[in-house]
Amino acid sequence: MAKSGPIIMIEDDCDDQQLIEDAFEELQIENKRIVFTNSVELLLS
Repeated sequence: MAKSGPIIMIEDDCDDQQLIEDAFEELQIENKRIVFTNSVELLLS
C-alpha cells in the first residue's frame, strides 16, 4: 500500500476536522490532506 498519496477525509464538523488535523501533525504525517464536508461534495469534485 502506498503511503505517500493524499489522505481524503469526509467530516462535516469543524472541531473534528481540527482534532484530526492536530493528530496528523503530532504524528508527523506529511501527506497532503483533502477535506470534504459530505460524500456528495466528494463525488462532485
